[in-house]
Amino acid sequence: MSLQWLLKAYSLYPDNEHFFNGNGSGFDRLAGSSVLRRQLRDGLTEDDIRKSWGPALEHFKLIRKKYLLYAE
Repeated sequence: MSLQWLLKAYSLYPDNEHFFNGNGSGFDRLAGSSVLRRQLRDGLTEDDIRKSWGPALEHFKLIRKKYLLYAE
């Protein structure tokens, strides 16, 4: 899945302060935290955003490993 559509929508929106409908709590709930909203406001690229997910994904992979039925 690509973040390009979200980055493009944010850049094209006429009033970026209201892109997230008020304080952004609805967007934050869908995204899981306020991190993605802050990254969009700070102008991070898609690659930078994806790289920021790396440590959490590696941690998740370690946790889930014991629950996998078949080795990867």
